[in-house]
Amino acid sequence: MAKPERNGIGIYIDASMSMRGFFGYSPNGGALIQRFLWSWMQTELLSVLPWSDISFAKFGDELAVPKPLVESLGKVFVFKNRKSRDEFFQDTQTRLIDQTRVETLRSHDAFVIVTDGVPSSAQVSGPDPRFIASVRENIIASGIHLWLIGVRSRFSGRIFPEVTGTAGKRAFNYDGMRPIYLWVGAPDAQVGRAIVSHIERRLRLMAASESDTDPDQVVRVAEFTAHEIPVCKLTLDGTGVSDVLIRSRDEYVEITYSRRAGEILRIPVIAQCSETEIDTRIALSLEAKTPGAHIERQNGGWLLEFKPRNITFMDLRLAARIDSEPWWIDWSTDEDSVPANAERTLFIQQIVEGLMGAPVDVSLASLKVEVN
Repeated sequence: MAKPERNGIGIYIDASMSMRGFFGYSPNGGALIQRFLWSWMQTELLSVLPWSDISFAKFGDELAVPKPLVESLGKVFVFKNRKSRDEFFQDTQTRLIDQTRVETLRSHDAFVIVTDGVPSSAQVSGPDPRFIASVRENIIASGIHLWLIGVRSRFSGRIFPEVTGTAGKRAFNYDGMRPIYLWVGAPDAQVGRAIVSHIERRLRLMAASESDTDPDQVVRVAEFTAHEIPVCKLTLDGTGVSDVLIRSRDEYVEITYSRRAGEILRIPVIAQCSETEIDTRIALSLEAKTPGAHIERQNGGWLLEFKPRNITFMDLRLAARIDSEPWWIDWSTDEDSVPANAERTLFIQQIVEGLMGAPVDVSLASLKVEVN
């Protein structure tokens, strides 16, 4: 597949009627997602990709045709009255699957798709399998890194169920918190990660300022292709260990012990890791790749235990399982026909886990130790 010419930043907005409830009109104030779009989206994108051209498009009954953004997003998402809001969001379908197949989407330095749901299937009890296949084939396989930002925002309007559940498939009114999503893609993982970090940070600041709700419960992120690996360093702490001197050399750490030292030495091991831009769940494990040396967990850290008279060299290895907290489970429902499930998204769990893949195991740091 030939590399497309890069075409600035693309912003795509779902224009289906199901989106109306997230957007207010004068004199009513906007919900979290609307205020972010009119006040901060453009700023955060350009802070990562300054001087980039921005194109904007709606998709729904028709596929999006991106055009240069000639006015600020603030003007796009401020509606004078209900009629102007409803005319903006007037489509009866989303066609999100078809949108992921369009080559223009892959031509951007970065893109953001704003939508409130995922395609369901009339043939199977779950999300349309073509959506996962299309994202994998047309976005991920083409070298685009992908993230999903979930935002719980105030919603006041009509909900149109996708599946026929216990309450049938009748639209109903709902006033409460409801998820909306930003799919972020970029061919450069560092650029995409920076955009997601900026958007996530801004949304959390806005959420914290408007209510007592924990921002961690309002804004969440899933990474599909580019997990950020922290930079880690291992050190030995001999502060409370008697008759032992620990010195750092160029390529190793030297442990010198006196004859008064006990038969078994126990020395704390400290792992210092850098923070990542995006919250990442990391399960650390430490191993001593030397017979006779043992690692024990202690107070959230580790304790290296060995007999100094039996060992002259040790190799410590720090590894991690890079994983994500599965927030999407609580955000997902298999039935969207009843108001009790309106604060969740139909089949979002199956979509995220279908794209996520297995947790990533990586080596983070090592430490060579010489014993004298």
